[in-house]
Amino acid sequence: VFFLSPAMAQTEIVPSGFLDDYGILIPNAEVKGDYNYRKEGVTISKYPNVMIEPLEIWLDPESTYKGVSPDMLKEMTEEFRNIMIKNL
Repeated sequence: VFFLSPAMAQTEIVPSGFLDDYGILIPNAEVKGDYNYRKEGVTISKYPNVMIEPLEIWLDPESTYKGVSPDMLKEMTEEFRNIMIKNL
């Protein structure tokens, strides 16, 4: 399962090179800017445990905005990870 947060996602996917094929992502009809991927035939409920790795945020070195503090990035990644864990 792959998720893009609506807060971070754009209305159109701009390939960054993270995925080989962005065509596998399907727009979520309920949340604008949210895209999902589920591999066919995989049943998540059969797994007794799921490991959620700590999140990483990569900033574009060419971005004109450089104002995100390390504390804010840490808070954002921890909160997003906690939300993912809560909603499993």
